[in-house]
Amino acid sequence: MKKTIACLLLLTMLFAVCLKPVSLPQTIQTAQTTKAHEQWRTDALSGDNDVRIFDDDLYYSESDPKNIINLTDHTAYVNNEVIVYFADDTTVGQKKALFDSLGAQVVGCADVLNKYQLRLPQEKDFFALQLLCTKLCAKKSVQFASCNMAMQRTEDVVPDDPWLNSDGLSEAERWDDDYIYGGNWWLTATQTTAAWDHAELFHKIRVGIVDSGFDVDHEDLQGKFSFPTSYYERSNHPSSHGTHVAGIVSANANNKIGITGICNNAELVCVDWEPDKDRGQKWSTDERIFTGVIALILSGAKVINMSLGSSGNYEEKNTWTWNIGMYLEGMLFSYTVAALLARGFDFLVVQSAGNGSKANEPCDSYYNGSFCSVTMRNAFTGLTGITKREVLNHIIIAGSSTYAHDGKDFYQSSFSNYGDGVSIFAPGSWVFSTDTAENGGYSYKSGTSMAAPVVTGIAALTWSVNPALTGAEVKAIICDPANTVYRCVNHYWEDDIDIPSYPMINAKLSVEAAIKTLGLPEEPTEPISEPITGEPESETEPEAQVLVHGNSEDPIVERFRGEIGE
Repeated sequence: MKKTIACLLLLTMLFAVCLKPVSLPQTIQTAQTTKAHEQWRTDALSGDNDVRIFDDDLYYSESDPKNIINLTDHTAYVNNEVIVYFADDTTVGQKKALFDSLGAQVVGCADVLNKYQLRLPQEKDFFALQLLCTKLCAKKSVQFASCNMAMQRTEDVVPDDPWLNSDGLSEAERWDDDYIYGGNWWLTATQTTAAWDHAELFHKIRVGIVDSGFDVDHEDLQGKFSFPTSYYERSNHPSSHGTHVAGIVSANANNKIGITGICNNAELVCVDWEPDKDRGQKWSTDERIFTGVIALILSGAKVINMSLGSSGNYEEKNTWTWNIGMYLEGMLFSYTVAALLARGFDFLVVQSAGNGSKANEPCDSYYNGSFCSVTMRNAFTGLTGITKREVLNHIIIAGSSTYAHDGKDFYQSSFSNYGDGVSIFAPGSWVFSTDTAENGGYSYKSGTSMAAPVVTGIAALTWSVNPALTGAEVKAIICDPANTVYRCVNHYWEDDIDIPSYPMINAKLSVEAAIKTLGLPEEPTEPISEPITGEPESETEPEAQVLVHGNSEDPIVERFRGEIGE
């Protein structure tokens, strides 16, 4: 017995010797931080706060509508909240001291970024809040502080888009890679069917979608969906728009129904971003949007699709006020990207450029908000060690294109925004994809909302070829004009608005560029041998493309090459 006790004492002493001197203080600090976070979260839940918890250390609170104050009719700020990012070495005691000095309550937290949503005891006007944030930023422990901006964001889709089949042909009869027309034009114009020829090189990849809800029971999206947390799964409310976007990215191939999405090897991780209208919410705060983005990135999503924006409410007469809101949006969203990159996360965010202004004319994509509003001028990276250029290299803004009736020329869609921030154009007019059952399961939609998931799908397909690529390298590949075939020109507004032409994304060339990064040896060319008999060899007719209708009630359901395994 004495020997056993002696051995245990010896092991204990050896263990104590092996401990690093900083281990005990670190353990104590971790315990204090955990206890403080538990207390802050408990206090937030016990108060009169509408708290949305996704994880113990990732939650935010919906702002009371009465505290959302308009700067314009559709741009606002929360008059009793600020968002604070702390430096990584800030202790829990220093954080608590700052909260106490403000009399503020923690109502939101993203611990991975050291970010807190604080609710102040008193309401303040916009300039008083900005002054407070400036003072907070002067503190050594604070990396960045900002108002919690709010927008009336909308889906970037054009409503009421009739489709006329003037030639009387069904969509299935219009398949022609050399004559781009019909519902499959978005696949042929981007040469996606040719990119699928390299399917043996595609790896699994996670794609995040922030949208207005998803039909997880759709026949052509079975097994595709997951959610970052159980909260997001419970909060998903199926919608036409989100389901349509999901189908463009990754509707199932080879299941003998419906369509094929661009990146069949993608797993879709989804967040329903829409305000809860049943609870009287009409505003979408920045906190709501980037908390969803953070949750997707933490879940392993590499490419994030956001088909939403605010430019549809933009009025030129309110440009000055909009510029204030967009400038702050750009700072907040850029710092979020920088903080994630600094922590080793690698990703691409693809956002739609927007569908014009309130006057129904294209405008600068800057006014579409969120990631669209990030520029070299307003990007903020603090002490993260990340440059402004690195932030912008992880953001893609997608404009929308359409095709001319000759099937060979491409225009910028009449509704598509433009500007220096737009990275690439993609098919966005008359795109055929999955839809909710009440809409027949499939439908056509138009908008930069449709162009963004085309870009997202091709980015995911390209990245899946070589998972060792960085997000910045993938953007460089798919946005390189050398990896495109067509340009989209200003056609509808050429007499009114001077809009430059933009390249249109190309899946085939992007995938082939990614293949080159693998350093694979070239296949040897076999020598051509003469026929022994001297008779000419018979030529084999190319196999015809067979298109089969799906079993939906919708009268027009297309099948693409991926559906029949070619």
